[in-house]
Amino acid sequence: MNKSPKYRPSTIAVHAGVQEDPNAKAVGTPIYQSSTFYLTDAVYDAMRRGLVRDEYIYTRYGNPTQRAAAEKIATLEGAESALVFSSGMAAISSTLLAFLKPGDHLVCGADLYGGTYSFIIQKLIPLGVEVTYFDTEDADSAKHALKPNTRIVYFETLTNPLLKVPDVQALADVAHQAGALALVDSTFATPINQQPLSWGVDLVIHSGTKYLNGHGDLICGAVAGSRAHTDLIWKNLLLYGGCLDPTASHYLERGLKTLALRLERQNANALALAVWLEKHPRVEQVFYPFLESNPRREVARKYLKGGSGMVTFRVQGGDENALKLLQHLRLFRVASSLGGIESLVSLPMNTSHVQFTADERARLGILPGTIRLSVGIEDVDDLRLELENALSRI
Repeated sequence: MNKSPKYRPSTIAVHAGVQEDPNAKAVGTPIYQSSTFYLTDAVYDAMRRGLVRDEYIYTRYGNPTQRAAAEKIATLEGAESALVFSSGMAAISSTLLAFLKPGDHLVCGADLYGGTYSFIIQKLIPLGVEVTYFDTEDADSAKHALKPNTRIVYFETLTNPLLKVPDVQALADVAHQAGALALVDSTFATPINQQPLSWGVDLVIHSGTKYLNGHGDLICGAVAGSRAHTDLIWKNLLLYGGCLDPTASHYLERGLKTLALRLERQNANALALAVWLEKHPRVEQVFYPFLESNPRREVARKYLKGGSGMVTFRVQGGDENALKLLQHLRLFRVASSLGGIESLVSLPMNTSHVQFTADERARLGILPGTIRLSVGIEDVDDLRLELENALSRI
């Protein structure tokens, strides 16, 4: 598909990346469930020229069904190239390790997904990578954290779980002024609500398990950026073996076709619930980018086309009442993931941020009683009634 800007996201989501079937002429990309492919003259020539990634040899190296999903993500992000992985953590680890070596310095937003934080603590630091954290909402704090050996400035474009919105362009500028790369995890924002590359970011990472697939039946990850950068990451994909299975690639590409449609409903549902929750007497605080009470609402409006399907709020009575509230929910399933068509609910203190101590969570603003909603595509009035019933019983 032509990557012309005349195509809007909903059209791109349906048509980009589809691999034509030369035999049966199928409309959709077939599942190429094969581990290996014929070694042709074109393949041997690509090997000689160091262009193995452009040919099909072995599915760990590349596969047409993988390419369909990757090209769809690249087109949605406005990127030259993309890769798909067997998990979001495979994408994160392969990407960071492609550009960091012992003695390098990583400047990292303090508001991190717990898995990323664990990878930094358990793998990067023991490897000899120096790490400095900065206030995600303060680009100056990132600038002050820079060192001569800084190689990456890494942050989330919409943070987990408090939905903070960083100044993406300013942080990208900070990285580039230091000769470093700007890398983001844009899982919460999705390419429908934000295209970080257009604001100067070098690489965009996703846990495709969440919004990109959107149906809660797949573990996958992705990274998008320039061909030069993704070529370096691809080498780690080969060495660490984090390739996405062809059938899983098919599910991802199929899920992506409805991404824009799903996000339109999820954005609207989440905003409606956030506004309603903010007025509830048993709710102490609500976190959502587009609330009028959000002091960074204008920053959110600058960078986000939609506020996402995530809503985080804090109830009176701390974690005891938060746990009690979960017992009275049915439509909101108690589960740790997010971004799917069904609504989910979880507590960061015992799921996404269980790796953090209570003091570390408090410093990030994740106080007792914090509840994270992943709002699905159900009728918003049904979701509101269920939350009203649960809140009335704590």
